[in-house]
Amino acid sequence: MSKPLAHLTDADKLRIREITQAKLKHFLENGHRTRRANTWRALMSRWAKFESWCLTNNLTPLPASPEVVATFIEYHQASSYTTLSQYAWAINSFHVECGLLSPVSSKTVQDKQNEIRIVKLESGGLAQEQATPFRLHHLQMLIESYGESERLLDKRNLALLNIAYESLLRESELLRIKVGHLKSTFEGDYVLSVPYTKTNDSGEEEVVNITPLGFKLIQRYIQGAGLTKEDYLFQPIGRSNKVSVQAKPMNTRTVDRVFLWAFESLAIDLHSAWSGHSARIGAAQDLLAAGYSIAQIQENGRWKSPMMVLRYGKDIKAKESAMAKMLAERR
Repeated sequence: MSKPLAHLTDADKLRIREITQAKLKHFLENGHRTRRANTWRALMSRWAKFESWCLTNNLTPLPASPEVVATFIEYHQASSYTTLSQYAWAINSFHVECGLLSPVSSKTVQDKQNEIRIVKLESGGLAQEQATPFRLHHLQMLIESYGESERLLDKRNLALLNIAYESLLRESELLRIKVGHLKSTFEGDYVLSVPYTKTNDSGEEEVVNITPLGFKLIQRYIQGAGLTKEDYLFQPIGRSNKVSVQAKPMNTRTVDRVFLWAFESLAIDLHSAWSGHSARIGAAQDLLAAGYSIAQIQENGRWKSPMMVLRYGKDIKAKESAMAKMLAERR
């Protein structure tokens, strides 16, 4: 049984330090094996910055207190919000890998991040920041690379990425999908019944079409995982490549991890990694580029206002503006 922190003896604290140091040593020696070279370099760089700052100020970097992390973030608030998020990512990663409670998830740090975000938003510092679009050609590249993989984690990740793109569902909505929500019709189509979304709480199901290739990817995963109709479709998969069926939907951070896996797998040059919202943005941009109307895209993405479509598609609309077309004709 675990002890409250105040009740730990000196021997307990020494043992905790020994375990932490052993885990840290293992992570530093082996962490690069499960990460892309660029990701590992970025992780080490961001952590080194935090560690150096702590040591310069006679503070403990590992384990770091929420107050230390919040002060570090405030000290570097002139950096872009993306850079600050990368610092938080590195600090969180080191604590989790060492079996420590992450200070990044504390209210103290979350409040500080929100405070800085509001300041940057009001000053225009976030004007250009939104999730990096996950486009159709990215999905196709992943299917080409991992579509025949027998690894269950790859099957699950591809199934999730495909549904995220084709359905434009939000993260929490994706994780509430059950196997029984997927069906094939008498006409030979494949559909996903969505009982509840952020903008539809009427209880009436919405139906989303799934491509034959997408349905095939999903079925490969379902069969490999041995899921039943009552199971949530997306389940945690352990290091042994086996599914651990849970009675509740997974945390939305899982979706972010899947998109990070995709980003690291392709190792393409983008300004920031994909996240759980990237497929909605990418799909909206692809639909705009294909000539579909804003009203059609708004309906597909279940947005209450066309303003979100315009915001996500501003780069595409800029390319198709009258001035852009005129200038292109003059080249």
